[in-house]
Formats: sequence, C-alpha cells, structure tokens
Amino acid sequence: ENMRNLIDSCIQLILQAMAGHADDGVLQGWACTALCHLTLSPASSQTMQTSLTTMAKEIHSAVLLVMGIHPMEESVQRNGCMGLWILSLHNVEYDANTYSATIDALLNALNTHPNNSDIYSVGLGAFHQITA
Repeated sequence: ENMRNLIDSCIQLILQAMAGHADDGVLQGWACTALCHLTLSPASSQTMQTSLTTMAKEIHSAVLLVMGIHPMEESVQRNGCMGLWILSLHNVEYDANTYSATIDALLNALNTHPNNSDIYSVGLGAFHQITA
C-alpha cells in the first residue's frame, strides 16, 4: 500500500511538472520516460488496475497533450509512443474520441519523423498493440 501511494504521488508530481512546463520539450520527453518507467513497476501495475479510470486517463491525456505540443521533439515523440504502448498493455479502455486521438498521435509521430528508427519501432509497436 505504501509503495502504491508513493508511485501515485510520483505520477502526480510528474503530471504537475508537465503542466507547469509545457513549453519545455526536453522536460516533456523526460517526463514521458519517467511515466513509462513508473507504469512498468509491479506496484504501479496494481495501482493502475485499481484506479485505472483516474491515473491512466490522466497519464494518457498528458502524453497526448505533450506529443501534440512538441511534434518536432524526438524524445517526446519516442517516449510518448512508448507511454501509449505501455498504457495499452494495462488494458486501457478507449472511447471513440480517445482511440482516434491516440491513433492520430501515433500517425503524426511516424509521419513527422520518417527517418527515426527509434520512433518508428516504438510507434509501430504501440500502433499494433492498440489496434490489435
């Protein structure tokens, strides 16, 4: 329980930092990385299952937002794709608008960075997982 509370607190702090520094592409890229790593921890997996409707949706919205704000920042696009992929592994349920926004974000990342193999491999993996 303490570990779940700690992870939840970390995620909330990262989301606040992302909101407070929306114009900083480097920070946004690192924030997406941190969110990805936090969602991979076993305690986070339990937390994601118990509070999926709040935490996962907040993370998902934040990742989509920064991917839209920083389309040319490669670290944001790569780590944003990774975040969307990881969230899909947590069985995030998409309504029609969220699904469409997610697919658009992935396609934008792929189309904007056609020569970046990291973005392409992670983006295509996320696309496959989400559309499967």
